[in-house]
Amino acid sequence: MLPTFLILALGVADIGRGFTFREDLANATRDAGRVAALSGQENTGDTACAGKLSGTASAVANIPAVAFSDSTFMNLNSGIGRPIVQAVALESSSDGTAANSKLSGAVITVTWNCLANKAITNTTATTKDPNAAGNGSATIEVKITYKFNLITPLASNVASPTLQSDIFVRAEY
Repeated sequence: MLPTFLILALGVADIGRGFTFREDLANATRDAGRVAALSGQENTGDTACAGKLSGTASAVANIPAVAFSDSTFMNLNSGIGRPIVQAVALESSSDGTAANSKLSGAVITVTWNCLANKAITNTTATTKDPNAAGNGSATIEVKITYKFNLITPLASNVASPTLQSDIFVRAEY
């Protein structure tokens, strides 16, 4: 009976941890969206859109540390506020440092709509429809994915769920 009880107890603990991590992920995604939409991040969007006459441009980075494959301009401070990746890491940190983020290992993707090698802004947008990606909308998409590690024995060998949060914001610039 004891092994069965322990597996059930750890399963319940995993469900509680999953809900906590999902909330942390949603909060971090909203914070990243707020930062990405700030007027000081216009240069970040323009850097992502360089070389794109139309369509969308995405930047991908790991949280919190920058890996070789990360889009380095996601870590730039474009004038005001903090960098997008730092905002995500700090939102989920227990002690206020990016190194101790609960979401370490998560991947953030920010997608801008582009027109004439620049991110579409409120003044250059031709539509307010967020579904008109690359066709004139000043919408920015922020998506964070996190591979959740289970603590339940056997279940962690079978499955490792991926949590995801996605938000669309309108550029304030």
